[in-house]
Amino acid sequence: MALNPIQLPLEFPRRFIPSRVDFGKWSTLEPLFDALERRSLKTREDLEGWLLDQSEFSAALNEEGNVRYIRMTCQTDNSEDEKAHLQFVEEIEPRLKP
Repeated sequence: MALNPIQLPLEFPRRFIPSRVDFGKWSTLEPLFDALERRSLKTREDLEGWLLDQSEFSAALNEEGNVRYIRMTCQTDNSEDEKAHLQFVEEIEPRLKP
């Protein structure tokens, strides 16, 4: 499913999330959650790195959901944007809650 080609500029380069991640597929997101969950936090630096990576991941997921919502509401006759938004809300967001 192709999304609207409008690209938002990245103000901050990603450290943890690969530059090309399909946020619409749980199979590409789950390994990132697993990597955070398995990470050892023995030192202060470990914890700081984990917090930075978790924050980046959370911000990217929130941005993706917001962008999909904005695209759907700005062009209400575009069924692809509506499908992309609903797919994220129905398939991805419920898995983020736990």
